[in-house]
Amino acid sequence: MGTHPSGPSEVVVRSNEKVKLPEFLRAHPDFQASSPELPFLFKVLSIGMALSIQSHPDLTRARALHSTDPKHYPDPNHKPELCCALSELECLCGLRSVAEVATFVAQVDELRDVLLAGGMPRPDIDALREGGDPMLVVRAIEATLRCRPATIKDALERLMAPARLAALAAREPSMDAALRLAGRLQGQFPFDCGVLVGAFLLRYHRLAPGEALFLGPNVPHAYLAGDCVEIMATSDNVVRAGLTPKFKDVAVLCEMLAEHVAASPVDPAARSFHCDPSCPAPHLSVYAPPVPEFQLVRLRVPADCPQGGVSWCGHPTSAAIAIATQPCWVSLGRPLPPAFERIERENNAAGCDLLQLGAGSVVFAARQPGHLGGRAQRGPLDRHGGRCPSPGPQVKNKKKGFGLVPTTLRGKHANKVVRGPTRH
Repeated sequence: MGTHPSGPSEVVVRSNEKVKLPEFLRAHPDFQASSPELPFLFKVLSIGMALSIQSHPDLTRARALHSTDPKHYPDPNHKPELCCALSELECLCGLRSVAEVATFVAQVDELRDVLLAGGMPRPDIDALREGGDPMLVVRAIEATLRCRPATIKDALERLMAPARLAALAAREPSMDAALRLAGRLQGQFPFDCGVLVGAFLLRYHRLAPGEALFLGPNVPHAYLAGDCVEIMATSDNVVRAGLTPKFKDVAVLCEMLAEHVAASPVDPAARSFHCDPSCPAPHLSVYAPPVPEFQLVRLRVPADCPQGGVSWCGHPTSAAIAIATQPCWVSLGRPLPPAFERIERENNAAGCDLLQLGAGSVVFAARQPGHLGGRAQRGPLDRHGGRCPSPGPQVKNKKKGFGLVPTTLRGKHANKVVRGPTRH
């Protein structure tokens, strides 16, 4: 969901009229005063099989790549991103430690054969087996990516033999998880070089719901399974390494991985990618990575919230995209229908954006930092003690010009359709 030119979202307004989101923002500057383009993309991912191993360039490299190869790098922007787990989320992120890779290279002959065939000098392989420079892990990834497909196929056929897997697991129990991951990836992407890279050379992470990772430039990563929301700078620049039939730019990727290692003051395998939220108000979590394009806000209303109500509001100098698990009310700093005038007076006296949420609701909002302040307030939503009753999408108040319409954001960057009542 966003305004990227390769697939801008559509806003469905009255009478099912569809308007491209940039056109909508251009026609309604009160949503986004500075520009009709949003600085972020917002996604919901439900990952049934592994997504490609990839990395994203920094701003300088993105401009250079777009200038020389616009077919594969369609814009000049960088693409830092943050993912927040909705369910248990499995992913790969960053490089394994030299010690872990040394164990794999020493025990897995098939991996060692691929490294040799891919051009990694034997002295480097011997040094890697003994630990040492983390840059050796980058050279191992490069050799695996440059290895001929026939050699990769032969190595994986030997490695995936049940007797061979059982023998390796018995010899080195610490390898069991990596071997099981290799089997999963092989089942999804047979004989892809990414099977060896993902299972033996990248770090495995498992996130609980609400945990988040921030992925800056040059960080190799892949989502394996689970559900998450993802927010990133507005860009489509992806440098792929495996688990995909798409274009793989090995030379560029290896330069980026070398920069990733060089930028780490400690062993890059010890680098943390977790992004812990701040909690400025009850039920409100703000994930604020060190980038100017975006923040992610999570507002979670407890199921036992007294009278089922929480409000959240912010000043509308920049647009935000919100996804709710249940219908909610959105006020854009204008008068509400009579049933909600009390809420307007009590919680929205400043005339700013207002979300009224029922018990058990969860809202994720993508926003630009510094442009949309906010506060969460616990309190009743209506006299009945439940969620605000919706009069439905066709109700209009001609006197105040108020109407509810179903809004849908669609497009290349929308993995799920979001539908619900909103103010237009």
